[in-house]
Amino acid sequence: MKKTILSGRIIVLALLFVFAGACRRPASPKAGVVHLLDLLTAEGIGESPLRKPSPEALTEADYPIDSQALDNVAANPLDLKRRHNLGNVENRILFAPSRSVYRIPIDLPDDPVLDFGIGIIQDHNSEKRQLGSAASDPGVEFVVLIEIGGRQKTVFQRLLSLPPARESRTVNYAREKIPLPGGGRKAVLTLLTGGRSGAFSFWHEPQVFGRSERPLPNVIIVSLDTLRADHVGAYGYSRETTPNIDALAKDGALFENTYASSPWTLPSHVSMLSGLNCVRHRVYYEDDRIGPGIPWLATILGRQGYDCGAVTGGGYVSAFYGFSRGFGTYGMSQEEIGSGDNAQEAANLSLDWLESAADRPFFLFVHTYQLHLPYGPDEPYDKMFLDPDASVDVWDWKSPSQIYRPISDSLKRNIIGLYDGNVRQTDEVLIKALVDRLKRLGLYDRTLLIVTSDHGEELDDHGGWAHTRTVYDEVVKVPLIVHFPGGRHAGQRLTPIVRLVDLVPTILEEAGVSYEENDFDGRSLRPILEGREKADRHFVAELAPNVTQTHNREAAAVNDGRLKMIVNRPPTLEDIAYYSSLLPSVPSMELYDLAADPGEKSNNLGRPDRAASARALAERAEALLKGMKNRPGEKMKMPKDLEDRLRALGYIK
Repeated sequence: MKKTILSGRIIVLALLFVFAGACRRPASPKAGVVHLLDLLTAEGIGESPLRKPSPEALTEADYPIDSQALDNVAANPLDLKRRHNLGNVENRILFAPSRSVYRIPIDLPDDPVLDFGIGIIQDHNSEKRQLGSAASDPGVEFVVLIEIGGRQKTVFQRLLSLPPARESRTVNYAREKIPLPGGGRKAVLTLLTGGRSGAFSFWHEPQVFGRSERPLPNVIIVSLDTLRADHVGAYGYSRETTPNIDALAKDGALFENTYASSPWTLPSHVSMLSGLNCVRHRVYYEDDRIGPGIPWLATILGRQGYDCGAVTGGGYVSAFYGFSRGFGTYGMSQEEIGSGDNAQEAANLSLDWLESAADRPFFLFVHTYQLHLPYGPDEPYDKMFLDPDASVDVWDWKSPSQIYRPISDSLKRNIIGLYDGNVRQTDEVLIKALVDRLKRLGLYDRTLLIVTSDHGEELDDHGGWAHTRTVYDEVVKVPLIVHFPGGRHAGQRLTPIVRLVDLVPTILEEAGVSYEENDFDGRSLRPILEGREKADRHFVAELAPNVTQTHNREAAAVNDGRLKMIVNRPPTLEDIAYYSSLLPSVPSMELYDLAADPGEKSNNLGRPDRAASARALAERAEALLKGMKNRPGEKMKMPKDLEDRLRALGYIK
C-alpha cells in the first residue's frame, strides 16, 4: 500500500472517532443497495473544514458552483449532501473538502461491495479556499476505513491529483468498486479526505450492496417522447415502424387504452414519475417546479435498496424542475435536437449505465426526444417511409404559429413519413439495444421493463400539428407495454382504460413496497392483469392556457367508460392573432363515443340519450378546470442553459 499523505492530526482524529462508537445507528435496508448519504447524521461528522469559523457563517461560496443541498433527505448536516451539476449531468455527492472525516454505521449485507466515485472540483469557489500553491500540492488522499467488532482496517486508499486550474470548472474523477469484509455483520465505515490544499473533494453516491443478494426486481422505464400509440405496429399500425417494440409486446403485457395526464412533456412526466394528476402536483407551466412534498418514484425506490440512474434529453425533463430527486446520476445530454442522433446517444449512455449497475437492484429512467420535432431521422430511416419523389428529408415548422397552415397532401404524407422514420430508428437503436444488453447481462428475466410515452403527436387529425394544443386522443393516448420478470403476463392484451399515473403504484407493488392508496391518484395494474378488474378507469387530461407562450386554449378531458368529454375555453384575441392561419373552430364542449368513433370526429353532445352522461361529465371537467386555478404550485426562475435547450426544442422563441 502506498504511503498516505493524511496529516497526523487527521489520522489520530479518525482512529479516535472510529473507536468512539458514539453514533446512533440509523436503520439500513436488509437487502439491495444501502446509500451512505442517507445514513450519515450530524453525529457522524468527526471533522469538517466547513465548521470553521462557524457553520452559521457558511454561504454558497463555501460550496462548489452549481451545486445545491439535497432537500429530500432526513438529515443534511452542514449541507454536505448535495446535487452537483457538471455539464449535462447532475450527480448526488457527499461534499468532503480535504480534512473531512465522516463515520457511518451500517448493517453489512452478505458478500458486500462498496461502490463509489471520488473527485475534486476546481472552480472559483474552491480557489478562494485553497491553502498554499496548488501547483505544488500533491492533491487529496481518499481513504475508507472499516471497523467490525472493535477492529479497524483500511480497505481503500488513493491519491487523486488536483485538476488543472482553468477559467471554466474542471474535475478530476475516478470510479471505484471494492469488496468489503464482514458480510452479514454490523460495521462502521469511515470516509476520510486528507491533504493541505483545502480542495473541493467529494464522494459520489457511495453505496454498499450484496453481490449474492438479488431479491428485488430491476425496473426500467423508457419514455419515447411524442410517440403516438396508433403508430406502433403492436397497436395495429400498417407500417413496420416498431418490430422490436412489437416483439417486446409478445413477451409482456400490452395495454390498448392508456392515457396521459397532459398533452405535453413537463406535466405528463411529473405525473408518470409521481403517480399524481396535474391538479395535485400543480406543474402546469414552463416555470412550475416539482414541489418538495410530491411523492417521487426514484426517492421511494432508493430508500428501498435501489440504485437509481437516468438518461434523458433534458429540456422539460431537466433536473432544474426537480426530476433528479432520488437519482444518484441524472443525465441530460443527447446531442442536438433534430440531429437524428438522440436515440443513439440515449442508447449509448443507457448501456454504459446498465453495465455499471448490473450487479445490484436498479431503477433506470430512459427518455429521448428522437421523435420530437424537427423530424430528421438518420439514414436509412430518413427515406424508409417517404414517397419516391419526396422533396423533404427534414421537417420543422418555421414557427409554432404556423401549425394550422394548410399544406398539400403529398407534403403531409412525407411529414408523417419522416415521423415514422424517427419511430423506426428509435425502435432499432434504442429498444433493440436495451433488450439485447439485458439478455446478454442475464437481467432480462429479472427486469420490469416499461415502454411508454408522455404524449402523442397531432398529424393533422384535427386541423393542426405537433402537441400542447388540444386534448384529443392523438396527443393524450399513449402506448404502454410492460415486460414482467419471469415472463409473467406474456402475450396479454388488456382493453380497459388505464392511466400513466398507474405506473408508480404498479412498480411499487412489483417491488414489494407498501404504500397508502391515497398517496397516489393511480392504482396498481395488477387487478387488471389478473382479470379481477375489467371496467375502464377514469382518466383526466389537463391543459393550462398559453403554455410555453404558444397561445393554446385551456382545456380538460374526462371520461366515463368510453364516453369522453372535452371542455374548451374560448381563445383570446391575442391567441387568435398569434397564429398565421385561422384557428380551427371548436365548441365549448365535445362528447365522443371512443368505441364507435376513435378519431373523435362526431360530437355527441346534442344527442338526447347522452344528456345525463354529458351533464355528469361536464361537471367533472368544470371542477377540474376550477381546481387548476385554486392552488398555486412552486415557481422557479429558468436558468439560461435550460432556456437555450427549450429554444432548441422549439418550445420558446
